[in-house]
Amino acid sequence: HAQSRAIEEALIANGLPYQIVGGIRFYERKEIKDILGYLRVLQNPSDVISFERMVNVPARGIGQSTFNAILATGEQNLVKATALLAKERDGKQANPLAAFAQLLNDLGRQTRKTTPAELIKLIIKRVGYEEYLKNLSGDAYQNAEERIENLHELLTVAQKHKQTGTEGLGAFLEGVALLQDTDSPRFGSGEAGKLKENDKRLTLMTIHAAKGLEFPVVFVIGLEEGLFPHSRTIFAPHELEEERRLCYVAISRAKERLFL
Repeated sequence: HAQSRAIEEALIANGLPYQIVGGIRFYERKEIKDILGYLRVLQNPSDVISFERMVNVPARGIGQSTFNAILATGEQNLVKATALLAKERDGKQANPLAAFAQLLNDLGRQTRKTTPAELIKLIIKRVGYEEYLKNLSGDAYQNAEERIENLHELLTVAQKHKQTGTEGLGAFLEGVALLQDTDSPRFGSGEAGKLKENDKRLTLMTIHAAKGLEFPVVFVIGLEEGLFPHSRTIFAPHELEEERRLCYVAISRAKERLFL
């Protein structure tokens, strides 16, 4: 799943239609949207949609009614609005608001002197986002490690932007926005990205999802030690054997041509 970002960007850049089976487009994944929400608020403190997304992620005791009260202050800068509301409330209600405003102010100061990649690392550390992912319950969040790998992939994208300050952050977010805007009928897996039955397109899927299927042409991507087979399996004979069986599944999906 983490590999899909580079593949999706290349397909979009070259105008090649694709669909994702059993997965979500990279920039539509929860963990990616959460971190982008923080970045967008740091760039534009008046961004209500992004602010609402990250105001209680991880949970910090700021519910919907408190969020509405922040908006009701009339202050366009939502970081300042949060600090204003904290002053109006008593200790128990004021504490999470004051702490949140302080967090955003601290991150805002760092924004002026860091690259986008450094800022993402700082956000993940300061808000305890990896711990948050590990503590989420429910089937949808069982694989925290996979989600953390996606965050590392986001860092890979951000590292291309070496400029510090708001200009560097703006350039990074602009590039992300352009990729998100390509969710037309030719691209992606959402409702807007659905393709007609006979449309030609590449199909992206995990090897597990490919079991029982066959294709004229198959590309097995990331076939390198540490990724496939995964680094966790190198010193575990049973797991390494399972990776070998999975590789056989991938190879045997191809009817005519196979690229490794």
